Amino acid sequence: MENLNGYTLVAVPSDRLKPLHLLVMTERKVARDTDSTIDEIFKIGKAPLPIINENYTLPSSMNNDIILDLKVSADLKLLEGLLKLVKSNASAGFNYNSNSTIKIKLLEPKSDSVPVAKLDAYISNSTLNEEMSSFISELKNDKLFVVTEIMKCKNFTIENISERKANATVEVTINQIGETKNELENSSNRTNEMTYTGDDYLTVGIKAWRIFYEKEWMNLFGKGKFRIRTSDDLKIVREVKKGEEFPGELMRPETIEL
Repeated sequence: MENLNGYTLVAVPSDRLKPLHLLVMTERKVARDTDSTIDEIFKIGKAPLPIINENYTLPSSMNNDIILDLKVSADLKLLEGLLKLVKSNASAGFNYNSNSTIKIKLLEPKSDSVPVAKLDAYISNSTLNEEMSSFISELKNDKLFVVTEIMKCKNFTIENISERKANATVEVTINQIGETKNELENSSNRTNEMTYTGDDYLTVGIKAWRIFYEKEWMNLFGKGKFRIRTSDDLKIVREVKKGEEFPGELMRPETIEL
């Protein structure tokens, strides 16, 4: 899978993942959304929680394509997640196999972000919420990440570029996540291209910084300090399943599942 302009990909696009959300490393290069935010584990101190800058229009010159190689299991899971998101006869009719190369093109994406310097100031000047015991162990072992920026869109296309056939494009319009507004016409026909159109923005990629525990401060002040740093450890983000407890597992650096 080709990463998208420095963003970590979300396994299934979601409207829930936002800046200031916490991720926990669960396996190598794979992170999981904790469904919690940074202000739940750090109490406000001398520096305020930064405000999210919303709906920045990304440059038209930016490459908005994601290329999937279905011989790679993570890429195949991402495609399957996208087809489940569409939830219609169109996904059943999409033509692909293990040798396929899939292109996902994001249409008119936007971004939400927080200033990293202000976020670092907030964390380094805040008090740790000791009641969040399930997070603290992961936090002190440098296994937590905080989302600083998301890429989101309402529309994308999925195309099998390894089999360019003369099949007509099938357009599927989604009213809400999981709800089909217009049913597929001619569902017996298989297609090499599909278009998703939704009412709400879905997060398709994120940028996140790792929260590091600087233990050397223990010798000077009697307690460690937390700072954020860039990290290349993430490749995919997955979401927490409905009703799932915080896993308390170590995160891998490759995907984010939602």
